[in-house]
Amino acid sequence: MIERDGGVEFHEVLPDGCPPVTAEIVSKSVLLRFVEREVPVFDDFVSHAALGKPVPPGVCPCRWASCSFFRVEKIGKLPSIKNKPFIAYVELDHTAGLCNENAKNGHMDVWLSTKFDPNRAVTNVIRRSQNA
Repeated sequence: MIERDGGVEFHEVLPDGCPPVTAEIVSKSVLLRFVEREVPVFDDFVSHAALGKPVPPGVCPCRWASCSFFRVEKIGKLPSIKNKPFIAYVELDHTAGLCNENAKNGHMDVWLSTKFDPNRAVTNVIRRSQNA
């Protein structure tokens, strides 16, 4: 647990300068997260960095250390991720942590707070093939 930005403690060890100064408190919303199983576990909500995956060239280490979510209204335009056949609907609020959103594609980098339990926030899970 790392503490930054006015006392927010994050689940993961984050790179220096992360979250960026542009990050905002998560507003109440239902977002989508690709998960590996129909009943998600905590590991479904960790970053590539926490999984020990090396940062690819040209990718910001701070973004690599975030948990990716997508806006529900972008469900028809989500990327294909073969090893994650399920989509979890997750209800986030101000306790979730800090985020940066790409308004163009609906992708959100979220740095999860220790005050937020993503598994308890899952409201529904669907198979990827159910959304077309």
